[in-house]
Amino acid sequence: MRASSAGCPSSLAQRRTSTARLGSTWAKATARPRPRAISGTSRAATPATSRASSSGMRTTAANPVGVHPSVPAGLGPVNVLDRPYEGPTLGAMSGEARRIRLVLHYDGRGFYGWQLQPRRRTVQGELEAALARLLQRPCRVRSAGRTDRGVHALGQVATVDVPPRWDAATLRRALNAVLPEDLWVAAADEVPPSFHPRFDAIARSYRYRIGTVEEAHSPLVRFWCWPLARSLDLARLRSLAADLLGEHDFSSLARPAPDDPHDHRCVVVQADWCPWPPYGVELRITANRFLHHMVRYLVGTAVAIALGQRRTEDWEALLRATPGLVTSPPAPAQGLILTRVYYPGDLVPGRAELLPTPP
Repeated sequence: MRASSAGCPSSLAQRRTSTARLGSTWAKATARPRPRAISGTSRAATPATSRASSSGMRTTAANPVGVHPSVPAGLGPVNVLDRPYEGPTLGAMSGEARRIRLVLHYDGRGFYGWQLQPRRRTVQGELEAALARLLQRPCRVRSAGRTDRGVHALGQVATVDVPPRWDAATLRRALNAVLPEDLWVAAADEVPPSFHPRFDAIARSYRYRIGTVEEAHSPLVRFWCWPLARSLDLARLRSLAADLLGEHDFSSLARPAPDDPHDHRCVVVQADWCPWPPYGVELRITANRFLHHMVRYLVGTAVAIALGQRRTEDWEALLRATPGLVTSPPAPAQGLILTRVYYPGDLVPGRAELLPTPP
């Protein structure tokens, strides 16, 4: 009997040990991998305390980008959105997709601009987080342009490729159900797969608002204008704006990169200062393109001239890109609003005939 049982478990303890080993092997084989934090800090090394931002975002040490409270854990702006998405597009993965154009409104106060930034809350990051929740996969959106930190929008345009089961109206309703309160999809429509919101645009319009009365300091007003609370000569501002019409080199009235090889010439088809009752005045400007901080430098310099702090001749010299002449400080970001992006077939305000012919 001893010889016949030499290769088998001969006790209850041995049988339990064998079963435990088998269970351990099966658990290792079937275990799901735990997601890794891209930030480089482990959960054990960093306290997982969470904090809520003013917009209702949920941020943790392991997820510094932040997640909207309605997004379940593991969805939304997970850490993969903290770096550029290098994978194939949805259309390439599925063989077919719908390209949906979104018109966005947002209050720029709670965003570090449009573009994704590590550990910063941005418009692009919030939008892609909501889309990731709905589509159950990471995705990228394209926009008509990048707005800076604190700049608002009533007409930003973005596109996203979605599976065929999603139509524009359904996607808009779903996004508005999960987006934070300072970002809203005003309209959505399907566009051809070749449509690009930036390269297909023919013009863009901005408004810049200045509060010239004491009431502009009201908390219901001051976050959407420059609360200057000083009287400005509207006729003089309009005269300066008229000089902007046409094609000019705006490198002296913007902040282009020192090594930027691109052309700094822009074609302005509309530029006018109008009353903004009852608080002040606003600049309405439309051009084929805008340089970085261009509208804010234009407003800051125009206001300095209107207040008698600079000569009118400086304005003319800056429009000629005179070397050595320095612009005035830019106007605050909170007064600037991207109001619309125009595409072929749209009615562009002002002297649209000045716009370059699309290729």
